[in-house]
Amino acid sequence: MTHTTAEGDAVPEEEIDANLVPLVKVLNSLPCVTTVCCCGGHPGERDRGKWPEGTWYVTLEIAQKEQGWRTLAFLGWAINREYRKVGHHVFFYPDALPPRAVGDEAILGFQLEGYRYERPEELASWITKMRHSDDSFARSTQGKPPRN
Repeated sequence: MTHTTAEGDAVPEEEIDANLVPLVKVLNSLPCVTTVCCCGGHPGERDRGKWPEGTWYVTLEIAQKEQGWRTLAFLGWAINREYRKVGHHVFFYPDALPPRAVGDEAILGFQLEGYRYERPEELASWITKMRHSDDSFARSTQGKPPRN
């Protein structure tokens, strides 16, 4: 399991499970996205945040501003609709602590999970391909209105 540091600095690449490095890089390259925690799956028992072999997760935060919402919409569409409809076992969903645990702070995280030996590096390549082929996403995250 890997986290960002308390200061919000990126964790060194060598501390990220190798199978997740390409996906973490792609996610962090998206506008307003910060990955905060991940696990690439490990043989043996699930212990202290370690997920079993054949599964993985990445927890991320998305800044609450216009570009962030557009990135969130892109990820929701790309992963939950397009990637899964061809049979992949990957899920992207919101996750949060109970309101009493965070007080007045509005903290909403997102979880990306893979099961049944899904390959996160394939998802990373696919997100990159979709990002560059979807002209409306590319234009909207640059502050330009999408073409109709």
